[in-house]
Amino acid sequence: MKQHGKSSLSLLAPPYRHILPVPPEEAFPNDKKLLWGAALIWHIQGGDETANLAVVRSRPASLPLMVILPTAARVQQHADLLLQVTESARPSVVLPHHSEPDPEELSGYLSDVPSNFAVELVEYLRWRKIHMTSETRHTIMKICELAEYTTTLSGLCRSLYVSRRALGRRFRNAGLPVPSHWLQFCRLLHASLRLQNSGGTLFEISRRFNYADGFTLSNQMYRLTGLRPSIVRAKLGWEWIVEAWLEAERASGKLSIPTTQKGTNDFQEAWRRPRLCDGRPLVR
Repeated sequence: MKQHGKSSLSLLAPPYRHILPVPPEEAFPNDKKLLWGAALIWHIQGGDETANLAVVRSRPASLPLMVILPTAARVQQHADLLLQVTESARPSVVLPHHSEPDPEELSGYLSDVPSNFAVELVEYLRWRKIHMTSETRHTIMKICELAEYTTTLSGLCRSLYVSRRALGRRFRNAGLPVPSHWLQFCRLLHASLRLQNSGGTLFEISRRFNYADGFTLSNQMYRLTGLRPSIVRAKLGWEWIVEAWLEAERASGKLSIPTTQKGTNDFQEAWRRPRLCDGRPLVR
């Protein structure tokens, strides 16, 4: 990979030991699986950051954004930029200035569970351009909340005070996956977050979320998302898990969303060779 000048953009990727610099002129890889569990870090420095704003706006949806603020003396200089980032780039976290960010600390933010995860999930889908009515958004939030304890569609409909037929019609008319898939995926999402944020065994976590055993949880996860619990535990964050599910639903004809991402082979090859960092924390 050719050498480049200093960049404000970098990547935090599994196994989360190093921060990899990303020149803004290089595109993201076509194979989105290369970015599973990674985060894009924008360490705002000084000068013109317009090109970087365009990059973070066009990043793959599965890639959460972490923004590190400039020094206090430069915050006012970038006030308009920071407002644009907040409004259009959906940063997962905005951190105070630090000259040398610690990969371990940043990975902790990546695995952090939002305080109101149901709202965060719906807002992510809105940012993802999945259009739905306010009633449907509210229903999905309730499904996400109830999925932690509800295992069947009948139980879900009782809690929502709606018939299975009416609920199914609402989602079908909106071009969304069927309600049972939302329920089962949200159950898996809760289990996935627990896998990433606890030392519990697969069996313990499966029983916590009312699966018969770890084998049942693993098979259900693979059926709906193509993922296995070992992958989910090793790769932090939740947006990429949502994207894996959305892609599976799109492939089966249950959902239609834009999924094409641009990229270059050079970047993909560099991504496969994290040893370019020579084993040292790298922030350039």
